[in-house]
Amino acid sequence: NALVKNKIISRQDATFIKKITEVRNSLVHGVSMLVPKKNEIDMLIFITEKIKPAGVCRLD
Repeated sequence: NALVKNKIISRQDATFIKKITEVRNSLVHGVSMLVPKKNEIDMLIFITEKIKPAGVCRLD
């Protein structure tokens, strides 16, 4: 992963993103009704804040 390789996020962050992506996909496709916990959403926001200064994440 380029974000890990360039030390923008940690390997732990990348693993978390993969996990939360799987949860999101299951929810969107109706496979599961599992909604991420508040602390997981908070962690996703924290990671997004780390990525934004690197110019990787555009939110406009």
